[in-house]
Formats: sequence, structure tokens, C-alpha cells
Amino acid sequence: MGTMPLGRLALPEEGDKTLHKVVKKVRLTAVRIFLGFPTDNLSSTLRMNVLAARKSVLPALRKRPDQVLDAIGSPDVLPGLLTLGSGFGNPEEIFAEVLPSLMVDLSHRRKFGVLEEPIIFEHGFEWIKDSRGRRAVQFEPPAKALLADASGLSVALSEPQGKKVDFPDAPRSPDAVEGLQPSKAFYPLKKGLPRLCLSLLDSNPLSMVEAHPDKDGNSVDLGDHPIEEWCDSLGKALDLVAETVPTWYRELGVALERIVPVGYLPEAHLSASYREAPGTVYMTLHPNIVTLAEALIHETQHGKINAYSWVDPILINAHTTWTESAVRPDLRPLWGVLLAVHAFVPVAAMHYQMAEDNHPLASGDWFERRRAQVLKGNANGIKTLKEKSEPTEVGVEILEALYDLDAFLQEAAPPPPPGIDEDQMPPG
Repeated sequence: MGTMPLGRLALPEEGDKTLHKVVKKVRLTAVRIFLGFPTDNLSSTLRMNVLAARKSVLPALRKRPDQVLDAIGSPDVLPGLLTLGSGFGNPEEIFAEVLPSLMVDLSHRRKFGVLEEPIIFEHGFEWIKDSRGRRAVQFEPPAKALLADASGLSVALSEPQGKKVDFPDAPRSPDAVEGLQPSKAFYPLKKGLPRLCLSLLDSNPLSMVEAHPDKDGNSVDLGDHPIEEWCDSLGKALDLVAETVPTWYRELGVALERIVPVGYLPEAHLSASYREAPGTVYMTLHPNIVTLAEALIHETQHGKINAYSWVDPILINAHTTWTESAVRPDLRPLWGVLLAVHAFVPVAAMHYQMAEDNHPLASGDWFERRRAQVLKGNANGIKTLKEKSEPTEVGVEILEALYDLDAFLQEAAPPPPPGIDEDQMPPG
């Protein structure tokens, strides 16, 4: 049949750096929020901490901007700052969560000179979440203070009164003592993706805000299945993605850092992502590896285009034109249709390559029906976009890449099996 057409944010060309640039710009946006968000309504102690941290971070940002931007991109820092940028969340709670996590990530980079000015956080906190260092520590009662400087990281415990604990370099945690308990919370999934992990901790302030009518938030839940099963199943799903859409897979090091488990559903599959948390996805466990691979692609694609939306508008009428949706029972803005198409055209590309390779998981009636269902949904979504969307100059390029890839996949597909609803779209 030929080679699938490649295009930005759909199936990237080898060496395409578009997503790298987008991610950097989103982190710059978060830096501006960190440095400029009003502190007048914060408690006096937290306000003092935020202002002091800004004074310490500024020289590091001038000397080592890439290091600071990478720290700002931590999944325990970026979502909070972008939530503030969206006008949501409680600033007091968000800064109390973001500052310790930022300090922890910056402490990993002290050899680059990013902590020439120490940062002190004198505010109660219950956790140190360090997914990049593969460690987590809980404090009960909440710790009293945190210090990050050129010598490392240290914590002042509340009980015993005034006891100081120095942190070893990651991935080691300090030994358990009264008031401090190390916790296993982050599980790496692939050697070639060193930051991607299954996470039992999350800092997204919006994780329990649910837009989907069939879901009720995204609290961490293994669904009574062992962590080993989660990691094994997700690892196999990642292998399937790598085999079938390799250039897409190679962007995962930039596009996805955290998978949060939200239960087990044997008959269905639910997943979620947030504009304010690019790089984090929420997934239920499912016995079908193809279903898990689809969810990885679909939610990561949401993260990519959500990240882009912080940089440039894609549709002029993204949130002003509403349309019926075959994906969900409710009306959706045109942006929702774009999200679905952008997510599922690469899923269809995976299906195509599985069929071309005679992959063992591509056999049987289920796969044929699922492939046809996704293609029908993509065709319907693209028809809506062509009829109703008003793309910006950037949007034209993104849409054309999707249209070209979909046209190839539609032409390559076998006739659909009987009973595929003309108006059906895959769940999104």
C-alpha cells in the first residue's frame, strides 16, 4: 500500500522537534506564572516563601535556563502552575504543593549551579514527591521546613522537635525515623523511557474535576490488581506502540511522563487527561493489550494538542461552535471533535500497521470491528471539522496532517464488517 504520510503532532517525521519546542514554550508560560502570579491573598508565611523562592530561582533561570525549565516541567510542578494560569484552583494550596516539589527537582541539578542561592520553605508539608528521583517520603505529622541548596536537600521534622534529616542523592531515600516514612510510589515502565512511570501519587489540582458524564474523578486506584500486573500490561502496550508507530513512540520521552492508575474495568476502558497537566494521563487497567495501547496513544495525543493550545490557537471557533457528538451523549464544542480526531487517527495508524504486519493481536472479529469503528469515527469527525472549523494558519497545517493520514488509512482499510453504525465513533 505504501508508507503512511507523516506530519506534525500526528505521526511525526524522524527528528521532528515540533513537540520539543511546544513543551519548552509551555514551561516558559509556567515560569511566567510562577514569577508573576499575585501573592497578596496568600497567607503571610506562604507569601514570604514564594517571594523568597522567586528571588532564588531568578539567577538560576538566567544562568541555567534549560535546567530550570526542565524542573518546572515536573509532573508535580507544571500542573499546579498551569492551573493557576487557567484561573482555577486554590493558590494557597497550589503553591504549598508546588514549592517543595520544585525544590526537590532543582536539588538534583545543583551540580549545574542552579542552587547557588538557597531556597527555604517554612510551611507544613506531608509529602516529598520525587518521581524523577524514583522516591517519595511521607511526614506524619507534617514536616516543618525544607531547605535546598548547593549541598543538597534537608528537612526539619516537627516531631521530634527540630530534628533535621539530610536527604541522600536520589534514588536513595533517608532511613525511616519517627515522623518520616519512605514510600514506594513510582514504578518505571521502560528502560528507554527513563522518566515514564506508573505513579501512585499525583499533584494535579484538577484530577477530581471530571468532564466525562460516565466518570467521577480520577483518584489513584489499582483496582485490587497487583502493581506487577499493571507494569507488565502497560509495558506490553508500550511495546505494541513501539512496533507499529515507531516515530510516534520516540516522542514519548517528551510527551508522557506519568500514568496514574484509576481502577480496573474488564468490560470497558476509561482514561482522562487535562490541558493543565500535559504529560500525565489517567487510565484504568484492561485485559486487552490493544485497548491499553489505544488509550496510551489517545490520551498522549490529547496532551500534545493541549500543550499546543497554550502556545497558539488552532481553531478560531474552537469553543464557540458546538456540535452533536457521536463520541459522547452530550453536545461538545468543536474543540472536543478536534481532540477526538487528533487522538484516534494515530490509533487507526496503529491498527493499520498491526494488520500489515499480521500481528497476532490483529486477528479475529474483535480487531476487525474495532478498526472499522475507529475509522468510521475518524471519518465522521473529519467531516464535521471540514464543514465547521475555522483553523488558524497553524491549525491548517495540523489539520492537513490529520486529513492526509486519515485519507491513506481509509483507502487502505478493508470493507467494514456488517453492523458498524455509520454515526459511531470510538469512546473518547
